[in-house]
Amino acid sequence: MRTIKVIVIIICALLVWSGSISLAFDEPNKIEYELRERCGKRAEQVWHRDYGSQFVKNDDGGYATYHYSNHYNGKLNKCFFLVWEEEHSPKDHTIRMETLVDVDEHDQYGFMMFSNGQFYSCDVKGGSCNSEREWMEFRQRYMEE
Repeated sequence: MRTIKVIVIIICALLVWSGSISLAFDEPNKIEYELRERCGKRAEQVWHRDYGSQFVKNDDGGYATYHYSNHYNGKLNKCFFLVWEEEHSPKDHTIRMETLVDVDEHDQYGFMMFSNGQFYSCDVKGGSCNSEREWMEFRQRYMEE
């Protein structure tokens, strides 16, 4: 009988202990989830404040479209905002731009521009880039982990 009580106590202790381990491992995921959620809400606030709309008609008859994506980078503990902008003139001239910004510090990390489908320019924090491929590699460091 005493052996059964000891076994029951050991099993209960193991169950409690394994639950504590599970909670310890779940906690970082919960924190990261909350940081990602906060990043998304903050990016949405900045979007509405700075852009307000996805479509803007210009006075010259052209128009611009805007889209964005946000990402919480856990390695850097920063929230980033990538804005895609396309401007279309009435004379079939199109400019496409991408801008990478730290949402909380309003710090621009990089900018890339195409004109009529051709790479035009690219500036990144700490230098410049010479192709769309270099821009994609640069922005990937911030928008993906």
